[in-house]
Amino acid sequence: MKMLLYLCLLILTLGGWSCQQETADRDKAAADPATQAMAAFRAGQYEKATELYRAALSKDPKSAENYNYLGMAYRFQNQKQPSAELRRLEIEAFTKSTEVRPDFAVALVNLGSSYYYSGNKEKAAEHFRRVLQIMPAHPQADKLKEMITEAEAGQGQTTTPD
Repeated sequence: MKMLLYLCLLILTLGGWSCQQETADRDKAAADPATQAMAAFRAGQYEKATELYRAALSKDPKSAENYNYLGMAYRFQNQKQPSAELRRLEIEAFTKSTEVRPDFAVALVNLGSSYYYSGNKEKAAEHFRRVLQIMPAHPQADKLKEMITEAEAGQGQTTTPD
């Protein structure tokens, strides 16, 4: 009987410790700027997300993913209120993402798309070609090839933004 009571007490103690550890881990994650930034991003709070991604990048300047999300947050802000400065910051963030991780196809597509929709289709084509080198079977390969062909045909240097 004492042994059974001891085992029950041990299980309850370990279970309590586990819950405390899970709570501590959850609290730590909630305090992490990247986690907060993602929550803001998902909630459509793009200005807040950019601030939090910048804070996260000051702690981890080698996070290609955070630079990519920062670029996306700028993109969505720019879609709401178009500005050359937001477009510049968007391109800067995607560029930094690809500098940190040159084979990051997602960021390369995003960077290429930023150039493409800014009117610099030749620059976009450079990034789309790189994506196809890295991932020949990229899910958007046909669209990327179409955009490359358009740039090569000389239709790519329009200056009409979005």
